[in-house]
Amino acid sequence: MKTIKVVAAIIKNKDKIMIAQRLKGDFAGQWEFPGGKVEKDETEKQAIEREKQLKHFKREWISLQKLVAEFLTTVLNMSCMNLLQMQKL
Repeated sequence: MKTIKVVAAIIKNKDKIMIAQRLKGDFAGQWEFPGGKVEKDETEKQAIEREKQLKHFKREWISLQKLVAEFLTTVLNMSCMNLLQMQKL
């Protein structure tokens, strides 16, 4: 089995946290913490730094309160909807 090593980081600056939105690909429009695949001969920290510079992401600094209120609430709602749909099967 092939193993792919990936990293993600929660980057904080004072009371803000960096999130990234994919601009293209299968997951365009989705939000995530900065990160990605670790390339050969690259450390985890180098991978994070490289991924932070990529152009196919829109970066935004948000407060922890906004992260919890807007983004995590959406994920929880989606998860609950999926569970309800599975119960109907």
